[in-house]
Amino acid sequence: MRLARPRALRKRGSARRPSSRASCRTPTGAGGDVERAVGAPHPVAGPRTRIGGLAGLRAFAEQYRGLGYEGMMAIHPSHIPVINEVFSPGPDELARHARLLATAEEAQTNGRDSWKS
Repeated sequence: MRLARPRALRKRGSARRPSSRASCRTPTGAGGDVERAVGAPHPVAGPRTRIGGLAGLRAFAEQYRGLGYEGMMAIHPSHIPVINEVFSPGPDELARHARLLATAEEAQTNGRDSWKS
């Protein structure tokens, strides 16, 4: 008795393996926020394997930052400036966090904080 091979393993040109990119972007396939919730405090995206095409790298990095990732691996020195630019906080983000810290410190000083230190 001969078993049929799954469609993804056939050698014909029309049968392609299903793309696993969407399901392998994160261990859960859901984004960096999920990884952070289960104990991975700083999820980092894997590298883009194409060395050329920095515009594609930028789009790739921006997509992962939008998913909640806080960084990305690089396999080539030309990738580092683009990755740093995408994942570094901008002036608006830094100002927002400074306001949040100042508000929390003021509330704690005045005894209005919602947590006990």
